[in-house]
Amino acid sequence: MKRMAEYLMPYCHNAQDKADVAILATREICVYGYDISFYLSKDYYLDQCIWVLQIYSKHQSFLPFSLVCECAVKFLGNRELGLSEYIVSDRKLYVWSLAVDKDGTPIPIPSRPEVEERNYDGLTFRVSKSTKVTPTF
Repeated sequence: MKRMAEYLMPYCHNAQDKADVAILATREICVYGYDISFYLSKDYYLDQCIWVLQIYSKHQSFLPFSLVCECAVKFLGNRELGLSEYIVSDRKLYVWSLAVDKDGTPIPIPSRPEVEERNYDGLTFRVSKSTKVTPTF
């Protein structure tokens, strides 16, 4: 999925382009019996690269948080992660983000208003208290 996100990046100039290629960047995977949709994208912001992983359950209203964290770590690693949570169509959408510098080293997420640092089962991450969302899938 990471290679696909990198491949699609030059074709995503605006929100409509991202919506058009979303089908190519989305995968449905059964993890521990839960049917989960994953959407992974990569974008540049100033001189940093931002990875965004959206996790959404196909059938349940929410997912066990330990499962959500495990998936985020598998996709993005365990350093400098950011999390925003939303309710979309009566289901919880988990949006994880990771910023990396030119060398690929994780750095704190830029421009994050109202951020609170949390720790869950040894994973430290920052939670954004955003209220507005435009889901990609």
